[in-house]
Amino acid sequence: MEILVLLLIGVVGGFLAGMLGVGGGIIFIPILTYFFEKEGLSSTDVVKATLANSLFLVLGSGVSGTLRQLSDKSLNWMNTLIIGLPGGAVSYLISQSIATGDWYKPFVFQLVFLVFLKLSILKMLLPDKMKSSVSISNKLPIGKSMFVGVLAGAVVAVSGLGGGIVMVPLFQWLFQLDFKQSSRLSLSVIPLLAIFPLVQYLSTQSALNLPHTGFIAWSILLPTLIGVLIFAPIGIKVSRRTPTPVLRITFALLTIIILIKTLYAILH
Repeated sequence: MEILVLLLIGVVGGFLAGMLGVGGGIIFIPILTYFFEKEGLSSTDVVKATLANSLFLVLGSGVSGTLRQLSDKSLNWMNTLIIGLPGGAVSYLISQSIATGDWYKPFVFQLVFLVFLKLSILKMLLPDKMKSSVSISNKLPIGKSMFVGVLAGAVVAVSGLGGGIVMVPLFQWLFQLDFKQSSRLSLSVIPLLAIFPLVQYLSTQSALNLPHTGFIAWSILLPTLIGVLIFAPIGIKVSRRTPTPVLRITFALLTIIILIKTLYAILH
């Protein structure tokens, strides 16, 4: 039964990742936290294991989605690298500090993130007043691209989310990309944001009682990853056939869920 639950979570998370350009972490994190708490880990190790395994699943959804973009020749490698490499470096440095220490306290980040979530919800619910012909096939401004990558990398490291919750709105605000282009670009950047901190968690010694490498628990990860890898490309396909307003509302609803979860964590 647990394997079926994990597989279903992977299906839902992978589908949303492909459809909305997010990593699916909002779906993965509560379930992963539940399983690791059930294993009797300390609160610090629960956080580290949740972050590590969520990052692995986020990586899977990003790679699966990127391969889909490669197959239909819609991927711009230059934009992806300019955004993803600085973000990956920041994500690695923060994750290294979290994985090897006991200092991590999410309270301050949650407050900052809460403000951004509110802005994201407003942006997604309010209609665009300006149409743009900008395309992700064009080279985006380097400075702004690196800024988005660094911010997204920090979010990935401290939250276990894929960074799409940050990147999708910023791609619209800073580059005037439409929602679908922003989602596709976000999905292609996510692997670079997740792979570097994941290496850190794989190489850090842990007290997990399950079959593991570092903080990666294979018996929990693998069933979920199967669902992610199968359904992320399906999410991309559905996204291209779905009206943009529907995608925007779905993204806003997902953001509201994250906001409620963040508020709950702050209050408790």
